[in-house]
Amino acid sequence: MSDKLLILGSCEGVNPRKDKSWTLRFITQEPTPTQERAILDAYGGFGVIVFHSGKEAISDEELKEIDELDVDIYDKPKTQSKRLRSVLYLLWKQEGDDMIEFKDYYKMKTEKIIEHFKSKLEP
Repeated sequence: MSDKLLILGSCEGVNPRKDKSWTLRFITQEPTPTQERAILDAYGGFGVIVFHSGKEAISDEELKEIDELDVDIYDKPKTQSKRLRSVLYLLWKQEGDDMIEFKDYYKMKTEKIIEHFKSKLEP
């Protein structure tokens, strides 16, 4: 399995989000079976997006810059606090507790974590 996906397509939509990130929507041409597998493997993953719409080929300098990004992003794709929040969200969904909103669930669980580690501190 390759960790790279190269496919022709067009950028069909952009939406800013309140956390200052952006949602991008791409439409591909008909993918080959290999590309389909790569798309499915990439779903939910984290990586680098390179969209090249110029008439000239990508330069060696641009390729080097992409390769350097490739190394940096895998070190820390999410902060630890974002990872914890994501895990707690999945746990909340898995437990199926519709009686409590996620923000309250999150506060309750993080408070338990804080109290756990506070109890380990020397007086």
